[in-house]
Amino acid sequence: MTLHAHLKIRRGEFALDVAIEAAPGEVVALLGPNGSGKTTALHALAGLVPLDGGAISLDGELLDDPVQGTFVHPHQRAVSLVFQEYLLFPHLSALDNVAFGLRARGMGRAEAQRQATAMLDRFGLADKARAKPSHLSGGQAQRVAIARALATEPSLLLLDEPLAALDATTRATVRRDLRAHLAAFGGVAVVVTHDALDALALASRVVVLDGGSVTQDGPIAELAARPRSRYVADLVGLNLLHGHATGFTVTVASSGERITVADRVDGDVYVLIAPRSVALHTSEPDGSPRNRWPAMIAGFDLLGDRVRVRVDGPVPLVAEITAAAFTTLALHEGQSVWVAVKATEITTYPR
Repeated sequence: MTLHAHLKIRRGEFALDVAIEAAPGEVVALLGPNGSGKTTALHALAGLVPLDGGAISLDGELLDDPVQGTFVHPHQRAVSLVFQEYLLFPHLSALDNVAFGLRARGMGRAEAQRQATAMLDRFGLADKARAKPSHLSGGQAQRVAIARALATEPSLLLLDEPLAALDATTRATVRRDLRAHLAAFGGVAVVVTHDALDALALASRVVVLDGGSVTQDGPIAELAARPRSRYVADLVGLNLLHGHATGFTVTVASSGERITVADRVDGDVYVLIAPRSVALHTSEPDGSPRNRWPAMIAGFDLLGDRVRVRVDGPVPLVAEITAAAFTTLALHEGQSVWVAVKATEITTYPR
């Protein structure tokens, strides 16, 4: 059930050129900003969008190769796709929705319903078997859609933002259930998501797309430790800059501001700063921090007992402070502040 895919597609000015390799039992998350090519890649794997170049093979079977003139139609592929909008058949019960794919493959009605009943039971939906989609909650409808996709025992399971339409409470529950089902799935699963938590919970590997190309590929912990794009840094909640280093000084590319670092480094580098390492002051700080700049508060976000404060200046950063400190400092949007970061709190790595 190994997946080998090199997806090359051109649509007007947009060009997708993405390679995805995955082994049986592996869950790969596709992340990236809007317009990066995630859904196009997913639809190409499903056969909804033919390739202009490259090739797709699944478990040794060639599914799409424009050079050889090979194209296997979607309904002939051992692939199941779960859409964000569920797309359940409104006139069919939950049971008949799950049985549909089995029936379409020639299975008898009684056996299809038996297997569909067992699948609904696995998802805790046995009591909803006769319910129409209009009588299901969002979480229940999504479970039915996933059960329908798994019932046919696909070699490749594709999920397009499977949790995006759910409220926060339901999302956590369905995420936990989906994780358990994916862990037991013997094929390859590819999940498109915008949510780092979904990727962390569901996937063993993350492929980050931007502008139709892969910018990073690896475990999410590895990406979080060394993000190579602003998108990934924002996703994991870190500040990312880049510049040129000489000795213990990095000149920031965007502003020319100089940052002092603790370890000697030379060449083009990324600069990583955790928001909790960014200190805010209402007047110029005294003491040891050599990295300090005047700045202005551009906005803030409340996160429980913490506040993430966005500051503009020579080095735009996000600081994270306690709600108590935010109140004590009486910070507000447009206020002038000083930013300080210790050299020992800064991580650099080659670009």
